[in-house]
Amino acid sequence: MSQSSRYRIMQIAIAFATLIITIHAVSVMISASLGFTADSDRWSYILTLQTVLAIIGLTGYLSNSVNFLPTIVTKFSRFSLITFCGVLLGFYYGGTYTNNNSQAAIVTAIAMGIIFNLVNHYQRQTVSKIVILIAGICAYGFALMRGIAAINLIAGSWLIPGIIWGCVCLIYLGLTVSNLAIAFKKIRAI
Repeated sequence: MSQSSRYRIMQIAIAFATLIITIHAVSVMISASLGFTADSDRWSYILTLQTVLAIIGLTGYLSNSVNFLPTIVTKFSRFSLITFCGVLLGFYYGGTYTNNNSQAAIVTAIAMGIIFNLVNHYQRQTVSKIVILIAGICAYGFALMRGIAAINLIAGSWLIPGIIWGCVCLIYLGLTVSNLAIAFKKIRAI
């Protein structure tokens, strides 16, 4: 087997593993947040989760698809994307494997954000594929949460906020498709 074939197989395996790990983490976090209201003690966790999912989904698109932004904005967007991807996975898996210890989850989140950026310094192409896959899954997770909120608001006769959140859901579904298309294009180009 040639060196390029091994590299191609390794890149596809990394992408597949990233997809599985991210889908698992995001789906469990979303499932754990469903059904809670603003007066719940978990509300700050839910808002933080939604914010992180929204940022990752949007910065994935901005760092790979938008060409008219200044270079500094694109670089900051890419740095933010890499950091938030590491933080999200570090927080989930750090908390999960320490019986929901919040301090361990925070330390692991910070460590993974740093590790993702260090690996990016040496393996830019690999990290680029990983983070755009994560961005696609996170955009879908945010779209799902906002879609559920829109349905609940419309069902509760809150038509205008429901329509607004429905539009946000559609925008993030578009970001999902865009991010995943970019990721699969990068993987096919190996």
